[in-house]
Amino acid sequence: MSQKTLVYFAPVGEGGLSIYAAQQVAAIAACGVRVHVIGSKSVVRRLPSSPLIEVQELPESEPGKSRVSRGLAFVRQAVSQVKELVASVRRVNAPAVLISAYSEYFSPMWAGSLRRLHRQGTRFGVIVHDPQRDFVVGPRLWHEFSVSQAYSFIDVAFVHGEGPIDTGRPSRQLHRVTIRHGLLDTSDQLGKADRGKHRAEFGLPSEAPVLLSFGHIRDGKNLDLIIRALAQFPEAHLLVVGREQSGAQRPIAEYHALAEEVGVAGRCHWVHDFVPDEDVFSYFDASDIAMITYSREFCSASGVLSAAVRFERRVVASAGGGPLQPDVEEYHLGTFCEPDCEKALAVAIRSELENPSQPQWERYRRDHSWEANAQTCLAELGVV
Repeated sequence: MSQKTLVYFAPVGEGGLSIYAAQQVAAIAACGVRVHVIGSKSVVRRLPSSPLIEVQELPESEPGKSRVSRGLAFVRQAVSQVKELVASVRRVNAPAVLISAYSEYFSPMWAGSLRRLHRQGTRFGVIVHDPQRDFVVGPRLWHEFSVSQAYSFIDVAFVHGEGPIDTGRPSRQLHRVTIRHGLLDTSDQLGKADRGKHRAEFGLPSEAPVLLSFGHIRDGKNLDLIIRALAQFPEAHLLVVGREQSGAQRPIAEYHALAEEVGVAGRCHWVHDFVPDEDVFSYFDASDIAMITYSREFCSASGVLSAAVRFERRVVASAGGGPLQPDVEEYHLGTFCEPDCEKALAVAIRSELENPSQPQWERYRRDHSWEANAQTCLAELGVV
């Protein structure tokens, strides 16, 4: 097997991480590298047909009925997936592995086999989408140890911004490399723009300004602050597109109740179904401003920003660090505001409604290519 071979491990669920993984694989293959993908169904179905891409789809486990049975099923699945990874690396004799998204959950039960593979000469890189691991599973000490174990075999951590990486305890020194987040590839959808039709489909008035909240609904996206701020803009409507991320988050019903409480329920429009890739554009086409209002704890890149640029929609954004603020401000993509602050959010919305930003779409696209992303990863992993 040629040395220009990479094993790409992507056991991620539906959503932005699977889109990212599929497009990164396509870019790596376009560099002339043979990629052996071990991925979830959501990644595999998005992969392009290429003689350089070999696919091994990971089986999906049946979810348990109780919390304990679901936890045990998750552990068994994680261990099984790592066994598949180890076997594949040895079978194809690949010099390096790129993991599509860092995850520490139950790593003390599976990290040892990857450390052994690392000691035998395999290089490991990982895309660290969320450098700060603020979602804690189990006791704090277990969480910190798990974070550390999941970095114990990593040679290169690829990040999208300059913020610190939480490496748990014991802490670890990482070789970190910054890469750009590529754009959402939806070139086949751009010819389907029909603002009036899409607004009618979603029950939106034809002329009113429309704010869009897109993606999984979770506490850290500050949807509650958007709903409260909406009360200050009687002509504006809010389109919320997304499902609950997990049972640990505030349920959707609470946001519906909040909209009733502040008197904006009639101007809030909800889509809680799964959205196929080919339908994503219609929601952006119906909207004016994408709301990317993360909490102070968010320090990563945003797939929604990538989509907003691809569909040329201005943004109102917030976060605690990472690349979101510099990207929004450098390319004039919209207005960045203080996170977790209703007053600052309302000021930002008013600014974009009354004095719209003039985004530099083409410059952003040029600077955020998947080709550059892939080439940097390959060079750092020695697959050249």
